[in-house]
Amino acid sequence: MSNVAILTARVKALRDAADEADGHAQACRSAARRIHGITAALSGVSVDTGAMRSKSVRVERAKTKADGAAGTVRSTRAALDGMTGELQAIARKYDHKADTARADLRVAKSQLEAALLEGTG
Repeated sequence: MSNVAILTARVKALRDAADEADGHAQACRSAARRIHGITAALSGVSVDTGAMRSKSVRVERAKTKADGAAGTVRSTRAALDGMTGELQAIARKYDHKADTARADLRVAKSQLEAALLEGTG
């Protein structure tokens, strides 16, 4: 395989790698935005059992269930916040991979241009 053919293949592979990493980063950000929307909706959920003053068993049972639901909402929101953070961190890693591939691509393009000017291949 000639030097030009090798460099041409490298340029194509690096371009594909950068595009793929950009796509993954965008997908992570998109998922993080959707999850953030759910988290924002959950932030509007509140359960106040303070007005439930009766000492009846039914009211106590309802109060316990309501408090449990409030705890579930809080823990779900915290888990979703964690997922959003993880997706954003993954997106940053893919951004770094794409930047690295683009830097390597610039070098490979220069090498290909020089090889074409030299007439090697």
